[in-house]
Amino acid sequence: MAAALFCLTALPAAAQPAPEGSWPMAGGDARHSGTAEGPAPPYRTAWTARLEGEGRLEGPVVSGQAVVVVGSGSVMALDAASGRVRWEAERQEGPAGSPAVAGDLLIHTTGRDAGTALVARRIDDGREEWRVFAGGAIPGGLAVDGPRAYVATRAGRVLAVDAATGEEEWRFRAAGVVGTTPAVLDELVLISAQNRSTGTSTLHAVDSGTGQEEWRFSPPATQPSAATSPAAGEGLAFAGLSDGRVHAFDVRTGTERWSGRPLPLVTAFGPFVPSGVPAASGSDGTGLYLPGVARLVRLEPGTGRERWSYQLPDLIEASSPSLSGSYALLGDASGLAAAIDVRSGLLVWKRRLGPGPVGPFAVTPDRLFVSAGREDGVVVALEHDPEGALLSEESPTVLDPIRAGLNFVAAALALGVLLVLLFRGPALLRRRSGEPA
Repeated sequence: MAAALFCLTALPAAAQPAPEGSWPMAGGDARHSGTAEGPAPPYRTAWTARLEGEGRLEGPVVSGQAVVVVGSGSVMALDAASGRVRWEAERQEGPAGSPAVAGDLLIHTTGRDAGTALVARRIDDGREEWRVFAGGAIPGGLAVDGPRAYVATRAGRVLAVDAATGEEEWRFRAAGVVGTTPAVLDELVLISAQNRSTGTSTLHAVDSGTGQEEWRFSPPATQPSAATSPAAGEGLAFAGLSDGRVHAFDVRTGTERWSGRPLPLVTAFGPFVPSGVPAASGSDGTGLYLPGVARLVRLEPGTGRERWSYQLPDLIEASSPSLSGSYALLGDASGLAAAIDVRSGLLVWKRRLGPGPVGPFAVTPDRLFVSAGREDGVVVALEHDPEGALLSEESPTVLDPIRAGLNFVAAALALGVLLVLLFRGPALLRRRSGEPA
């Protein structure tokens, strides 16, 4: 396990009290609302913790005073007020999704392939409480709802365990491999899986108490795209599936309400970020926020109608949307973090957090916590900057009328030159050489 070395850069002012509230799992909660009341932009850095040799960090998740991230060789809890390490525990290398908090326990993964296990530790001191072997790698995050924790293996096994004891309650076999994070709503666990041979994805709805399947949906066989994790809210389940379309279903019956293609097909993997967790917000920012390969789209949950789309400078590699009040937070692979006003779709704040991809934000009432980096991960705590100024930047996908006009004139001139060369070029050359035209 690489030693965790960190450097702290704090503001001159005295340290603020640790923020209240929590962000216990990927997507903020079991249904992936991705929403909490937090500080508004602009932001300034409260502290930065650098974790050398830990690779790209998963998380963070927050519980009271503890901000927890999972690295390649360890799990660390940082103090929310100062960024100092509260405790550190060893972890065997292997795929890791976002951990989850269940009461006073933190649940994370360790190991690879058949040796992969779920481990529960006390959130206050990191002491191990239980361990259960999952039987396969777990690349996605965990979801906790009530007494149970849910997780899916890459081989397509979905597990439900008692969050307090680790006792396995049921297993379900999905129709393909699973690299996504389960969502839970109305006592149904939602899982998106993908068939390796055909590329077709399937959204499953499984009874959270028994593990019995209630319904499933697979789109028609088309050019296969990577599926997203599901999200749910207001009686609907949402997911981007292998046909490159976003689908909405009645969560109880599985009846499809709408489907649409709001994102362009820009890579061989389709329009979606495979690790992306959509946010089905239900606060002032009511909407479905969908991460594409390089843009964030806000859709109307009831109809699928697009409200706005914002193009980021680089690919969205590790981030998923989080909402702090009326602002959507996201980052790209270049290390740029951004805040977008959900009402207007305008970018109002941005900052480069360092080289390497920005992960999802954890939102608490006083601070935001986010990881970035590829080989040496960093965790950054942000707070509202009362002396900062908001931006008002349109998406690069929105045409600037002046620039568009200049581009049109330049294109027209270039086309004119090309036509002259095509139709009169030979005659001009003969004249220059003295031959008759």
